[in-house]
Amino acid sequence: MASSILLDDFSTFQQVVDVAQAPETNTSTESGVGDFGADRKMTVITSGGGLEASTFTSTGGSGFVPSNTLTLINGTGQASDATLGYNFGGPVDLTMGGLNDKFFFEFPGGILSGDVTGSNFLTTVNSTSGSGTNTEALTPASSPFLSFSDADFASVDFENVKSLAFTFESVPSFDGSLNAISVVPLPASALLLLGGLGGFAGLSAANRRRGRKEA
Repeated sequence: MASSILLDDFSTFQQVVDVAQAPETNTSTESGVGDFGADRKMTVITSGGGLEASTFTSTGGSGFVPSNTLTLINGTGQASDATLGYNFGGPVDLTMGGLNDKFFFEFPGGILSGDVTGSNFLTTVNSTSGSGTNTEALTPASSPFLSFSDADFASVDFENVKSLAFTFESVPSFDGSLNAISVVPLPASALLLLGGLGGFAGLSAANRRRGRKEA
């Protein structure tokens, strides 16, 4: 467990909103995030021809419910691409001396297939030796772990990582949430985390949207 690295638990508030009728990309940057004190850049871009807004929020420790959660909320019929970017200001060792070998994504709740089908989750790693992007179609059976040894990361040096990016390519009306992003060792600590949290879950549909409107 000691080698695990918390990249983000979304305890720092940040929000970006893109309105369908406006052409601009909405972006903001927050510093000092996670165990490495990274600069976190959040961007959301509406797409898909909808007429409503897309809102991408790190809820922080208070003021939003639920707290310490990343949320992507698309208006009815609206789709979006929402990206979290992390810049470390220099190479960092995500393996912690060779101990860590997986990303761990803590998605809460349960996936409702009508809300998630067709959406993708992309993980991009930029290192001193090269870059790689893994694209995963979101389904109820999706794993919460992504191995550093994945073929998409063949050119990546995880001991010298410069930046990371995580992107939701969402379908219309998609709402999603994420509690934390970490890197962890296997098998012991990551499996303990998985057992305690109930595996990959993650993405709530219209009930989350309705709940926020009522709040």
